[in-house]
Amino acid sequence: MLAATTTLWSSLAEIRKIAESSTVVVVPYNEEGMIIGEGSGFFVSSSGDVVTNRHVISGSFGADIKASDGRIFNVTYVIAEDKDGDLVKLATNASTGAVIPLKLASASPVVEDSVLVIASYLDDESSIGRGSTALTGIVTANRNIPGFGRIIEISTELEAGFSGSPVLNTKGQVTGVATFTVTKRNTHNFAIPSAG
Repeated sequence: MLAATTTLWSSLAEIRKIAESSTVVVVPYNEEGMIIGEGSGFFVSSSGDVVTNRHVISGSFGADIKASDGRIFNVTYVIAEDKDGDLVKLATNASTGAVIPLKLASASPVVEDSVLVIASYLDDESSIGRGSTALTGIVTANRNIPGFGRIIEISTELEAGFSGSPVLNTKGQVTGVATFTVTKRNTHNFAIPSAG
């Protein structure tokens, strides 16, 4: 089993390196400019458009995007949002070609597909530092939730700051967007599929 996993993720280090450079911290703030939360997101265009969960910026006055190299971009407007699906696409003031976007998978994942989830976060209260965490797992189920729609259940434990993180397949393509965790008797972690 270990050998098969190692072969499957033979390019894991490369995929992580590329994905981390395209994954960002989304930092929402209020009218006074005070930070009111944070989440992850990722570039989906060379002009700096970012996808994250809608709840990450909900109720905010504005938001900044912190890239892996320390650059900070301003969110200029909301391109599109899906309230029920908890997704939002944000335009930034990044110049065209300044960032490298992640590619979206064209097919939905199936149960037992391997995934890599990358979260970005601020690592101190002054917002100077930035860290990232990469965790592997598998798709454990594909579900339809009434009032929400289709969703992927993954074995990866989603922690605070993982909202909006890209869920990558073994080709390094975004197969979903990490969104929430439900804990009752057991913990269930969910991602919104990128493929319709």
